[in-house]
Amino acid sequence: MRNKTMKMNTWRVCRLVALAALLAAATACGTTSGGGPGPDIDPTVDGTAPKKDLDTKAVKDFEAAVALYEGAAPGAVPYAQIEAKLKSAVDKEDAFASAWFNLGVLAHEQGKQDEAMEYYQKAFERDNTSAAPLVNMAVINIEQGEKDKAFDLLLKATEVEPFTPEGHNNLAVFFRDRKGAQGPDFPKSVEHVRRALAGDSQSMAAYHTLALIYYSIEKYDLARLVCLNALEFDPNNAPIRNVLGLIYLKINNVTLALREFRKAVELEDDFVEAHMNIGSILLSTRDYATAMKHFERVLQLEPKNTEAMLSRAVAHRAMGDLDKAMSGYKEVLSVNGEYAPAHFNIAVMNHEIFAAEATDPDKAIEFYQVAIENYRKYLSLDESSDQEARKDADQRISNCTQLIETQEQLKEMMKDQPPPDDGGGEGGGEGEGGEEPPPEG
Repeated sequence: MRNKTMKMNTWRVCRLVALAALLAAATACGTTSGGGPGPDIDPTVDGTAPKKDLDTKAVKDFEAAVALYEGAAPGAVPYAQIEAKLKSAVDKEDAFASAWFNLGVLAHEQGKQDEAMEYYQKAFERDNTSAAPLVNMAVINIEQGEKDKAFDLLLKATEVEPFTPEGHNNLAVFFRDRKGAQGPDFPKSVEHVRRALAGDSQSMAAYHTLALIYYSIEKYDLARLVCLNALEFDPNNAPIRNVLGLIYLKINNVTLALREFRKAVELEDDFVEAHMNIGSILLSTRDYATAMKHFERVLQLEPKNTEAMLSRAVAHRAMGDLDKAMSGYKEVLSVNGEYAPAHFNIAVMNHEIFAAEATDPDKAIEFYQVAIENYRKYLSLDESSDQEARKDADQRISNCTQLIETQEQLKEMMKDQPPPDDGGGEGGGEGEGGEEPPPEG
């Protein structure tokens, strides 16, 4: 099986702005299980005072919009109603930067990136002392693959607010996950986390990033300590629980890892990564039916999650349902034809099952050829640094090639053998093998 799980959250987006006291601007930042915009908002007040008195009717519209948002059930946010209230607020008070910002948040959550970018820009033009619009514009750039633009916006955000937790946290992620010739810069990443914590000493996002930095450089004791410190502030933080589970896996404590992953999904049932991590562990312990439930839950949340689709197919294979397994692998490729692990698993089924069970040499050769084709496809698409896995695939290609030669030799041997004697001489006459068996009894 080739299937990687244990994903980790990354980018943080500034959330809905709320009102407090004399219209104190309130920004909240959090993550969804996928690291992008989502409904898990937890507004907090930063105490920033407004620059001018705002129209009281605009403020009432704004407060009504925030109340609708905060009172909505997960997955049932009445976006149209909230947008109408916020647009009414900016119609009455064009300088209402927080209302423009919240319109951006709503558009962002609905996947309307261009619209969100326009609202964030308007928010910053009306209040250029707030880093939040710049941070969220950077996140959109990241989502669109424009990381250079995102990096520049985050630097600007830290100039506007020198201790913006979200801006520094995202810069920490940049340096931690940097690829290419330069590679990661962990000291620089830690520096930005410290600045994030200087801005908010209880920032769960910053603790999360710091734990993952130590995890990445294999300092598991430090990573664990960071998680435990974070849980002192917020014992119900699901992303921290998930990272703690990853750490326990690395130190070979599967029991505690599973406990933390389960706690994460108890806290957030829509936490995709935690469900995948539980399913991965249960697959390895052969609890296939329970693992399947977690993969199905992921697919309810993300119907085109190729990792969950692949894992479900692997579970079908382990339970002996080869037809469902193969159709599952093909379903993965229908979503993403370049998903390397699916090619590997298709190769394994043709190599180790279909060809091995074939009684016809020609059919066996056909299965081995399909296996070789998919092993090669896996190698051409695989972007991991798992050299052992690549070496394994190369060896499997060599094995299949030898097995094809064996099947070809078997075919030649079968050609040289006389046809089987059916026991009846020509015309049914006497001779060897031509006698009628004696009647029974």
